[in-house]
Amino acid sequence: KALGEWGDKGWVGSAQCVDEVQIGKRRVVVHLNLSCDFIDNTPDAEWVVQLAMRTVQAVVVHSPVVLITHFVNLTNPSEIPSMKKLMHLLRPALGGQVVFSSAIDQKAAEALQPGECLVIENLLLQSGEAIPNAEFARTISSLADVYIFEAFASLHLQCSSVVYLPTMMDECYLGLSTRDSVSAIRRVSENPALPCVIMIGGVDSLDAIHEILQEAVTVADEVLLCGRYGVLHDIATENIKREDAPFDVSDEELEAVLAALQLAKHLCRAVCGPADHVVVKSGKRHFKFPETNLPIKNGAVYYGNGVVTADLFASKLLNAETGLVVSSLGGLLHNCDACPTAHFLRLLADSSRKNITFIGDDLCHLVHRTSLAHKIRTTVPGTIPALQIFLS
Repeated sequence: KALGEWGDKGWVGSAQCVDEVQIGKRRVVVHLNLSCDFIDNTPDAEWVVQLAMRTVQAVVVHSPVVLITHFVNLTNPSEIPSMKKLMHLLRPALGGQVVFSSAIDQKAAEALQPGECLVIENLLLQSGEAIPNAEFARTISSLADVYIFEAFASLHLQCSSVVYLPTMMDECYLGLSTRDSVSAIRRVSENPALPCVIMIGGVDSLDAIHEILQEAVTVADEVLLCGRYGVLHDIATENIKREDAPFDVSDEELEAVLAALQLAKHLCRAVCGPADHVVVKSGKRHFKFPETNLPIKNGAVYYGNGVVTADLFASKLLNAETGLVVSSLGGLLHNCDACPTAHFLRLLADSSRKNITFIGDDLCHLVHRTSLAHKIRTTVPGTIPALQIFLS
């Protein structure tokens, strides 16, 4: 969708990056997504902010900057926190004068000098944002002369700042991380080196599950489904019963997976889920691999015995010429070094291949929250990092 198929948002696919132009001392509005997990009611946002600041720090040296943000507690997505919770991180990250405003304050924006930053309250807390409202977007557009989009995680939202704001600004550019995210997608979607393997997991993209699976099956030689997608796949292929799933399954989700499987069969593509790696012996289901020959009950493969799935999926990705992992990898947030996700990443880190691109909400956390920090360096950090990891 980011590459030009989504109406007014199509500009993202062809826009210049901010590092390709001279902005000078003109006032700039930078749009960020700083959503993060809260631990003990405290936002675990230090690294999210540091990675998101790459563009802001490059611009604020010469220009007055206004920050507009989307900020959600990923642990409880119904909670929309105030940007006040992040000010203690933003001030040292930006240096200079950083001012908070609880509303869209044009006078405060006009008073800014180069090197100064105005942080506007979380747009999702403001009444004109959630439902597309041209007048609200016009109010935001009055804050600056130049618009920089660095909220890749917000691109799917139908809200005022995403739908209308870019159309009201004379100059619109991509932030450094958004440019890298778009480039990462293009590397896979436009003539990738074959064979191409795409792994999809997590729960963040259920509103677009049909489109994501259809696109993946069309592009890739093999699609690996894990997390919630893996459970849906295994229900669709009758490897587990719907009532045994560890969550409620909607008809829409199941229909989307069935449609993708039908398309894959038509295109002679392979689709693989966790339960494809088990066999039945004496009425009990076992992993196919003797080193982990453990019985499985009621879909426990998804959260108890996923190491073998991690082994196979990592092997498939490393043997591909082009690999893409689209997943929040949220398991790392709950049991960092012991979960199958960490095992999966260790297998990649122990390889010298550099063929895999990661796109996912929580990957910035893995660098500092697991023992993989010394093995994986992120080269494309961002608010929703499209992380090309170099596996050394």
